[in-house]
Amino acid sequence: MLMVGLLIGSTFGLATGVETAIVASLFVVSAAIWHAFSASQKMVKLAVGLCIGMMFFHGYAHGVEAEGTLGQFSLGMALGATALMTLGTQIGSRVASRWMSVGVAAASSLFLMAA
Repeated sequence: MLMVGLLIGSTFGLATGVETAIVASLFVVSAAIWHAFSASQKMVKLAVGLCIGMMFFHGYAHGVEAEGTLGQFSLGMALGATALMTLGTQIGSRVASRWMSVGVAAASSLFLMAA
């Protein structure tokens, strides 16, 4: 979804509401972390699906701001995203706690106030 958003963002340009969707996605991630420790697999699947869907807006915003050749930009973005997801997976496996969601939500609130 990240790459789909990148392609559409670079094609269509600026759209209103993208920044709001990105901020909302931070809170979706917080809820997903909280529900990852839930016994309900239905909630976990819903949370993961929402997180994947929200990646579109991140890609869209990067697509709007992409400069140079889109191929090189997308390669760099893919490598960076892979590194961040790998790091997040490693941290998550070592510090598995429902309370990480509170930290993500707090950091998201700080980002929102700073914007």
